[in-house]
Amino acid sequence: MQVMQSSNMKPHFLKNSNGEPEWAIIPFEEYLALRKNTMLLKRTQSNTDLDDRFIPKEVARSLAKGEHPIRAWRKYRGLTQKQLGESVGIGKVYMSQIELGVRFGQMNIISKMADVLGVTLDDLKVEEER
Repeated sequence: MQVMQSSNMKPHFLKNSNGEPEWAIIPFEEYLALRKNTMLLKRTQSNTDLDDRFIPKEVARSLAKGEHPIRAWRKYRGLTQKQLGESVGIGKVYMSQIELGVRFGQMNIISKMADVLGVTLDDLKVEEER
């Protein structure tokens, strides 16, 4: 096998005898980040309801109590503020401020949260906005 490097020196690709990439070698830190995100995605997918037209009763109860939709879905998916925040590129404090309604969060961040939580942007809107 021959080693092929990309322009930024990572990842490295190992080619097979036909010259096609067969293996990718990435820095260990990138591997850990990919593994963590994969585990979060698997956890989210395993918690997805069979019929996604309905809101799970746990989420509905949380919303009825006045919890922020992001908090309700995050708890339903079994994620901490830190885990969800890290998966979308923000810190725990910012995450907490969004859930408390102190900050609204940028649309690209809320969109990433919707993807991680397996819901639509509408599902994450505060009730007054619906």
